[in-house]
Amino acid sequence: MTASAGSSTTASETTTTDVTTSGGATEATTTTAGPMTTTTATTGPSTTTTDGTTSGTSDTGAGECGDGVLDPGEECDDGDNNDDGASCTSNCTMATCGDGLVGPGEACDDGNNVDDDECTNQCSTPGCGDGVLQPGEECDDGNADDGDACLSTCVSATCGDGFVNAGV
Repeated sequence: MTASAGSSTTASETTTTDVTTSGGATEATTTTAGPMTTTTATTGPSTTTTDGTTSGTSDTGAGECGDGVLDPGEECDDGDNNDDGASCTSNCTMATCGDGLVGPGEACDDGNNVDDDECTNQCSTPGCGDGVLQPGEECDDGNADDGDACLSTCVSATCGDGFVNAGV
């Protein structure tokens, strides 16, 4: 597509301005008679051609989250695979426990640092064996070892509980 922006003539000076638009790029050329001045400005995407074949497209603008290209300020960019439930979120940050988004390997993520609520700081639902003393648990040492002071059922080891306990 070619558009002419007009021309004007005076007795001592001629000015011609042409504007050409092609494939998203805009090129403007201005020529002034008298002391010869030629100005050419190009904006927008441009295509590089070598030996008659197109080798690539470049755009001088800033990148965009979700375009599949890791741009400055982005931790990740998986293009169409960016998702708040994926390893790369919709705002191009890596999913981490505590970000308020349930990502891969997380049972929950409430986005806070409270360990005794409905979601632990390890992004797992609270339960016996998570290392956090919850209501209804006598103890919780975070392991499934029945030979220590806290059984895998989160009750304190005692004599006669059916297990040989070290130090009890």
